[in-house]
Amino acid sequence: MAKTSKETGLTLDDIRWLQADAVAVSCITCPHQTVINIEGLSNSTSLASLAAGFVCEHCGGRDAHLLPRWAGATVPSPKVAVTETGLKEFATEVLNHMARPGYW
Repeated sequence: MAKTSKETGLTLDDIRWLQADAVAVSCITCPHQTVINIEGLSNSTSLASLAAGFVCEHCGGRDAHLLPRWAGATVPSPKVAVTETGLKEFATEVLNHMARPGYW
């Protein structure tokens, strides 16, 4: 029997439901960021399993933070994302994306 989203945490199916086309991955150890295209991955793939398989190309760190990424979005600079202004900008970007016609 397949595990449900509640058992595995968020899955790519949950992210795709939000109309994300990729996952932005940030290394917790250093400021390196990358984007993973999720098109070829199974809907049942959990974000936790993606994070567990992450190895930073720059520092070798194995701890990662994952966020959905929408088409045309850019990965914010980690120096900006951790500030209050950066968080407000990110929240505004998400809300603007959700306010687009046809989103709901």
